[in-house]
Amino acid sequence: MSCANIEGAPQKSGQGKGKGKVPPKFRHPEDPTKEWTGRGRTPRWVQEWIEQGGNKEDLRI
Repeated sequence: MSCANIEGAPQKSGQGKGKGKVPPKFRHPEDPTKEWTGRGRTPRWVQEWIEQGGNKEDLRI
């Protein structure tokens, strides 16, 4: 008998629920195929945009 079958045993919450895809928040001004959700590591094209004096908010969709 496994622990999951014992009455009163804690059960895992959220099991089986898939995470949805996060929509992009930023887009490259010249290449619309390059998008970024704003999560994780900042893409090189965003870093270059900022280094050249651009504002990240200018890239917001």
